[in-house]
Formats: sequence, C-alpha cells, structure tokens
Amino acid sequence: MDGKVFSVKKIMPGVNTPLMHPNCHCSTAPYIDEKKYYEWLDSYDQHHMSYNDWVEWKNNEISRALAVRNGNTYGPLMVKVFQMKLKLI
Repeated sequence: MDGKVFSVKKIMPGVNTPLMHPNCHCSTAPYIDEKKYYEWLDSYDQHHMSYNDWVEWKNNEISRALAVRNGNTYGPLMVKVFQMKLKLI
C-alpha cells in the first residue's frame, strides 16, 4: 500500500486504511498534487486565491475553454468563473 493514493470517499478500513492486520501500526497521511501546488504558489501574487478556490477556478477555466470551443459561451460554469473573478476585485 506504500505510496498509493485513495480518495477520502473510498476509504475502507482494513482494505486501504488502518487497521490492516493484528498489532497494526500503519498510518495514513494527506496528499496534495505537488505540481498543482507549486503552480498555485508561483502565481499567488497574481490571483490571491486559496488553494482550493484556485483549483476550482482552474478546473472551471478548462471547462470554459471546452464550452467556448463547442459554441457555448455562457453557461453555469461561466457564471461561476465570473463570480470568482469578481471576488478578487
């Protein structure tokens, strides 16, 4: 199990989280994607968002690009992106 990453929603004690065996001293630790973290950190002075808000904004930005490419310029995702940008002002 060493080095494997599981979603919190998929935690199953005895299968992918402790207690795994008798006298178990196994442990779990939080995980963060280092590449995304450093990308957020390097651009923090431009966006001033928390990491979670930035990840959501980044995911919406990708969805927005796909929507524009498909001809849908305004939709729920665009509204959310506009709202997030207004928070920055």
